Amino acid sequence: MHIVYTLQSSSKRFCDLEKDLEGISTRTLTIKLKKLQAEKMLEKKYNGSYELTDKGHGLKTVIEAMKKYGEKYLI
Repeated sequence: MHIVYTLQSSSKRFCDLEKDLEGISTRTLTIKLKKLQAEKMLEKKYNGSYELTDKGHGLKTVIEAMKKYGEKYLI
């Protein structure tokens, strides 16, 4: 979910995702990106950047709802 959230605003290259997702190992990020590609949530562009598909952008409302819940009840 954090990867999808990070890619909502713009496409990012692998190294940028590693920086944004502090603490994630290279191996874990690679596995997660491949799984999200297989699920058609994101695609890897010809320039090596990752971008959400329409299906991935469809999670925006879910992510926003989770964010609002967290701000209200968990912070």
